[in-house]
Amino acid sequence: MSSLMPGSVSGVLTAASGLTYLVFVPKSWSAASTGAKHPMLLFLHGAGGVNNPENVLGQSLMRMLTQPDYADKVNTIVVAPIAPKRPWQPHLEKAVELMDGLAGELGGDEKRISLAGQSMGGNGAWSLAALYPGKFCSLAPVCGYIEGGREGAGVPSGFDLGRIAHVPTWVFHAADDSVVGVGCSDAAVEGLEDLGAPEVKYTRYAEGRAPPCKTKAGDLPGHASYELAFREEAFWPWLESKTL
Repeated sequence: MSSLMPGSVSGVLTAASGLTYLVFVPKSWSAASTGAKHPMLLFLHGAGGVNNPENVLGQSLMRMLTQPDYADKVNTIVVAPIAPKRPWQPHLEKAVELMDGLAGELGGDEKRISLAGQSMGGNGAWSLAALYPGKFCSLAPVCGYIEGGREGAGVPSGFDLGRIAHVPTWVFHAADDSVVGVGCSDAAVEGLEDLGAPEVKYTRYAEGRAPPCKTKAGDLPGHASYELAFREEAFWPWLESKTL
């Protein structure tokens, strides 16, 4: 990984498992000194990024990390695997394997690994947190949904929120989301609060980013709350303060 440039996002890389990915290393990172132990973030993209690294790099968090004024404030190693197919669930174990390998290779702090995802990746983040309840020091689902609950009627009865109630969680969603109803996040947050989760934050935007998110499928009004969430001034200080 000596080819990585501090303060920038890599080109598309391929793991031994065959999973492709992007990685950001902060300005303070050095290939010659990986003993610094940086916090890490595993970031799961949305449906537009499936087998499409250009999409992942061209929007949301990974695009922001290509902008020096944004990237210079981030002290976290960000790992962004690229799902070869929908949904995220069949690829989650490979994503964790990738992250663990990079933690050792890049000097990531295994006690300070956070998890975030948007839309389909928000769904993946909820699933992965429950699959590995002792793995992540914080969780940030953006315009996501829990598997089986996309219509926002509530948390599916088969999903055990109790497995992740101990994880500091910051949920983001826009009330006018036309793709994933805000009720999906409302129900998840309410469920965690009912369980007495010690730290649940919820940023519920009245409107998503304008103009609407553009995809090959057309405009998706209200869905691009991820263009707001990762620019929240408190987001990185909150994430980087967490540890197991």
